[in-house]
Amino acid sequence: MELKKLISLQEQFRLKDEQQALLTTILDTIVDGLVIINEKGIIEAFNLGAEKTFGYKEQEVIGKNVSMLMPHPYQGEHDGYMERYIRTKEPHIIGIGREVTGLHKSGHTFPMDLSVNAMQINGRFLFVGLTRDITNRKQVEEKLLQSEKRYRSIAEEQNKLIVELKQAKQQAEAANKAKSEFLANMSHEIRTPMNAVIGYSELLHSFITDEKQKSYLNAIKIAGKSLMTIINDILDLSKIEAGKMKLHYEPIHLQSILNEIKQIFSAKISEKKLEFIFEIEEKLPTTLILDETRLRQILINLIGNAIKFTPAGYVKVKVSQMGNLKAQDRIDLNISVEDTGIGIPKEQQEIIFESFRQQEGQSSRKYEGSGLGLSISKRLAEIMNGEMFVKSQLGKGSTFGILFKNVGVSYKQIPLSNQDLEYWKDIRFEKHTVLVVDDIPSNRIIINKYLSNANVEVIEAVNGQDALNFAEKYLPNLILMDIRMPVLNGFEAVQMLKKNPVTQNIPVIAITASVVSMEDYKKYGFDAYLLKPVEANVLFQEIKHFLKTVNQESKTVIDAEHKIISIEGENFEKFHEFLEILQKELVPLWKELEGIIDSGEIYKFSKRLNNIGIQYDIKSILTYSEKLTKYMESFDIIKIKDSLKEFPLLVENLRQFSKIKKE
Repeated sequence: MELKKLISLQEQFRLKDEQQALLTTILDTIVDGLVIINEKGIIEAFNLGAEKTFGYKEQEVIGKNVSMLMPHPYQGEHDGYMERYIRTKEPHIIGIGREVTGLHKSGHTFPMDLSVNAMQINGRFLFVGLTRDITNRKQVEEKLLQSEKRYRSIAEEQNKLIVELKQAKQQAEAANKAKSEFLANMSHEIRTPMNAVIGYSELLHSFITDEKQKSYLNAIKIAGKSLMTIINDILDLSKIEAGKMKLHYEPIHLQSILNEIKQIFSAKISEKKLEFIFEIEEKLPTTLILDETRLRQILINLIGNAIKFTPAGYVKVKVSQMGNLKAQDRIDLNISVEDTGIGIPKEQQEIIFESFRQQEGQSSRKYEGSGLGLSISKRLAEIMNGEMFVKSQLGKGSTFGILFKNVGVSYKQIPLSNQDLEYWKDIRFEKHTVLVVDDIPSNRIIINKYLSNANVEVIEAVNGQDALNFAEKYLPNLILMDIRMPVLNGFEAVQMLKKNPVTQNIPVIAITASVVSMEDYKKYGFDAYLLKPVEANVLFQEIKHFLKTVNQESKTVIDAEHKIISIEGENFEKFHEFLEILQKELVPLWKELEGIIDSGEIYKFSKRLNNIGIQYDIKSILTYSEKLTKYMESFDIIKIKDSLKEFPLLVENLRQFSKIKKE
């Protein structure tokens, strides 16, 4: 019996040992540190995780107080927590995870997470604590905290800097605006004394005869005008910067403006022996809505620069329409000024648009200028809804271009400049036929007269039905059609013309008194339209888009009133001697002037003509000389050129007159 009990006890101990081994294995499997203490704080279990956390081996801590794992300040607190729990069962720390400080065997402290649970077995209180060393986590958190502090400090500094920069920018803008407003408002005060300086210099110049004193006055005038140019540029720039530059949009005749600019620069072009080329796209509308003053200012700046920096070759102005006519009668207008001048290095092509900046290495003494022209032109282009660009190659030349977007097209007829008042009289077309359709005879007669003088055969129709018949019969090159007519009106007629395979390609221009958009006329099939009353210049400018012109040589010598200079009633005495001088002396002189505008040489030529005209009593030569002198005095470059071109015809007429008299 005793043996059985002994065996039973032995079996119980064996099972207990196995359970203990299993429990130990389970505890050691837990990665976190696990410490079990009794109600007196004595350690009863200490797993491998706890060994790694605290540095002690299990046998070093079993049976000892848990306070050995805590730094001094926290030991008393822990004992108080346990005593209070056993007494009151209030879970101040039980079941709550918290961050505490642990004490390592080596003596250093470390942060750790601790969670404690309590259990009661056979009347005994046991406390199970799970621990985890969070040193690495705390280091990462500290680094993150420091980084966040540094970032916050940088952000605060950056925000402070941004505020300071904004304040500085606002102050600079306010100062710049004040400066610009001051200069803009000072316009009158600056211009008035300068006008007095220049004006009185000119007055004194007209009174004084002493050449030395005149040279002093000339120096004052030239310097005054140069200063005025710079002042005007500065004032314009200031107005732009202050937002006071006002644009005045109105219908303008672009061709007329270009002709005037061509005349302005003709003398300089001739002086430098450059070729001056203007290429204007034929489909470009005649009248556009732009600020004429500012457009002229931009073009004069660009063309003036091109001539200034081009020692040889050409300056070419090209004007074209980008794409087709848009809705609401608008186009994109492209203007470029190309030269074969000195060119601009790539690295300099941005700074030339800055105020008071010029190309590096550019001689201000040689080329002059304030460095404002391009800056002003670019800003003017931008406020006119345009973009300016430059393409250049050093030593080969430059092209400055402007693209004006959504430029309005006007169908209002506007008066042309004086030099273009009879522009139409110089146009001749290739042999073409034009059908004019209008029920009012006077309207047909006027257009017939205009076109007949330009080498155009005119066929007339009185209504739309006649127009259909004549168009199919004669196949004209162009049809000019009134809208309101009996039998068949213009809208009905043009639709039928466009449906007929025989006539569908004939361009038709509407002639109307109604202001309607081009889009409305296009819906019916019209290719263009003119407003009544139709002026000759506008008519010819429009039909040039559809009919080819020819280069017209001068046919007669004409004076300012376009009357033929008469060679009747010339004095025939010594006429042969006169012709010999004309041929041997005057014709060679004229040839030297061909293609150039040299005012001094032209005056000499005109004076010599006048002297010979008086000597031999040749009235036509005297008349020609007087007209040429008049054009020189008014500096009318176009008429000077025209007169010089007409001289060979005058010579030929005089020869023919001589032959007739001999017969």
